[in-house]
Amino acid sequence: MNEEPLNLVGLAKLFEHLLDQGTVRVIVSPGDTGVVGLNGVATEAAKIGDRTFNLVHLDYNRGFAVPVPIDLVVDETGIGATLSFSGTPRKTFVPWEAVMCFHLEEGEIEQRPQPTEKKRGHLKLV
Repeated sequence: MNEEPLNLVGLAKLFEHLLDQGTVRVIVSPGDTGVVGLNGVATEAAKIGDRTFNLVHLDYNRGFAVPVPIDLVVDETGIGATLSFSGTPRKTFVPWEAVMCFHLEEGEIEQRPQPTEKKRGHLKLV
């Protein structure tokens, strides 16, 4: 199997783009090397193939009504932010290697109008 290296700069840009759309949920494997600030956070077990992972769901957004300013930094190494857990702020860092997936929260994706296909007129030779 020939795997291409992960484009971490592109991943960071995609994450930033989704943040411009709304809240981004990140599914993290908190026990991975480099993860900071998630000790003691409630996890959810997920079975993938023969393996079971304990995962954490983290929500990031740029809203002004968040209880703790998240001082978000996103780059090719990962996602750093101060997040609130039960009202207590924690400095966190999640390297991209610990991210299982990320997506916009349900219902926040704006549906953009799809371009309509212009029908060409038919010419008839008489």
